[in-house]
Formats: sequence, structure tokens, C-alpha cells
Amino acid sequence: MVRFVHPPTPELEGLRDLLRARDDVRGARMAARNRVLKQLLRHGRIFREGKAAWTKLHRAWLARQRLDDPLAQEALEQLLIHLDGIERQPVTLNARLAEIAAGERWSGQVEILTRFRGISTLTALGLIAEIGDFARISHPRELASWLGITPSESSPGDQQHRGHITLAGNRHARRLLIEAARHYRHLQRRPAAGPEPDERAWQAQARLYHPVQAAMIRLAAAPAT
Repeated sequence: MVRFVHPPTPELEGLRDLLRARDDVRGARMAARNRVLKQLLRHGRIFREGKAAWTKLHRAWLARQRLDDPLAQEALEQLLIHLDGIERQPVTLNARLAEIAAGERWSGQVEILTRFRGISTLTALGLIAEIGDFARISHPRELASWLGITPSESSPGDQQHRGHITLAGNRHARRLLIEAARHYRHLQRRPAAGPEPDERAWQAQARLYHPVQAAMIRLAAAPAT
């Protein structure tokens, strides 16, 4: 019953730290944006010139806002300065990670993974950092269990009950795969960007497409509550 534990190498752990730092920056950016919007909302400033926030139109609207209270206006300016500093970090990190992905050490694995639909260069690099050596996984079921995307089960006696996925594995890799899975609503041989899928990637796309379509049909046919 003793199982082998695969510790990451210092190089892999460093890559993992850098990618997780990028995720932290993205979370900080979202929090900073929310603080700006809530500050404006408290003073009755609501963006009505478009549907989406943080577009060029929305940012031009933000630049024109002047709150009546001078201290509130000063607070808003400080929030915008803080947000501006945070928003520069993902640009720098993305450029650095793209450079790492194109390097000799990781480019081969990245190129293979990006053949699968929904996996970009940074997603591929993130999966490599979190999973490590793919060769240590002998079957896809082992990877699914390790990621926590297998259904939970409670089966007392002769009864069998299955629930939601266990969420017991690596949450970073699980989030990347869930984001990639959203692209399987459409069956498309030639991708909009990235390398052409090889035969294995195309088999995976066709295999995942049909369950997704079946689930969407069930949702559409379900009665409204």
C-alpha cells in the first residue's frame, strides 16, 4: 500500500512558483478593480455608456469621473494609481512566461499540449508545472483522481450513491483543465490559433465534444424552475 511520492525538482518548483505568482497578481487585479467600482457606486457613478467594464470606453469614462467630495476624489485617484501598477505586472509576467515556454527546456512539451483544443501556451506551461512528469501516470483515471475531477461516492451496503467531483487534488491544474474544457462545445479541426491537432488530440476533441453536447441538450430540455 506504500505509494511513490514524486517531489518536484527545484527547476520545476521555481516554474510553479512563478505561475502561481501570476495567478495571485490576476486575483489582486480583480480585487483592485472591484474596489474602484464600489468606490464609484457609493457616489452614484454607474457606467451606462456600454455593456462591458474595463474596455477602452469604460476607461475613458473612468478618467472623466470627478467626485464631489475632495477626499473621496483623492481616495479614488489612489485606487486608480494602485490598479495601474498591478495591471502592468501581468503584461511583464506573460512575456517572461512566453519566453520560458519557447526555451529549449519546455518547448517540446508545450508544443505537444497546445495541440489539444483549449490549451494555450501559458495553460500548457501551467499544467507542466503542476503535474510534472506525465510519464509517472500510467492511466488517465489516475490523473483524473489526482486532480480531484472524479465523482465522489458513498455506497453503504448494496446501495450506490455518487455525488459531485471530489475536489481533492491539485486545484491549480484542475482550474486550468476546466477552463480548457469549455472550448469543447464546438467541434473544429483547424484551430483559430496554435498548432494543428495531431491524431490523438483530434480523438480527444471528438470524444469530449459529444458528452458536452449531450449535457447542453439536457439542460435546454429541462423545465424552468
